[in-house]
Amino acid sequence: INWSTPTSVSDASGGVQGSDICISKNGQVNAVWLGFSTNADVTYDRSTNGGTSFGTDQIITTGTFPNGLPNDVNTFPTIATDNSSGPRSGWVYVAFADNRNGDCDVFLTKSTNSGVNWSAPFRVNNDALSNGKIQYWPTIAVNESGNVAILFMDTRNTPDNTIIEAYIARSYDGGV
Repeated sequence: INWSTPTSVSDASGGVQGSDICISKNGQVNAVWLGFSTNADVTYDRSTNGGTSFGTDQIITTGTFPNGLPNDVNTFPTIATDNSSGPRSGWVYVAFADNRNGDCDVFLTKSTNSGVNWSAPFRVNNDALSNGKIQYWPTIAVNESGNVAILFMDTRNTPDNTIIEAYIARSYDGGV
C-alpha cells in the first residue's frame, strides 16, 4: 500500500541496465547490473541496512559485449545467494554472459565474504571453446540445500545459431 522514497543504487549518472537483486539470509540487499564503459562491466553493490543506502559500486568483472545474439537481444547478469544452513551459507553468486572467448559464453563468479571479494569468472557452458555458438541470458538460483543452478539459452545444436534451446548447469560444490 505504501512505498518508501526511491534510493539510488548505482553511483553512475546513467548508462546502466539489466539490474537483478537478491536478499541474503542476514538481510543484506545485493544488486547486480550491466554497466557500460568501453566494455561490458558486471557491477555489484550491496546494502547492509535493508536498502536504505548502498555502498560504492564495484565492477566485479569486465568482458566484451556479446554480439550476434538472436533478434539482437541483450543479456544481463543475474544474482543469487546461498541462504541455506550449509557450509556455503552467505555466499553470493553472479552469472553473466560475454564474448571474452570470441563468442558469447555464460560465466559464474562468486563471493565467499558477502560481496567484498569475487572469484575469477568460471565458464559454465561446456561446449567447445570459441566454436561460434552462443550461450546467453542466464538465470541463477540456489536451493535450500545450497546447490546452484544456472538456466541459459544455447545455440550449440544448430549450424547457423537460429535454433535456441534452454540448458541448465548445476553445481553441488559451490560453483567449483
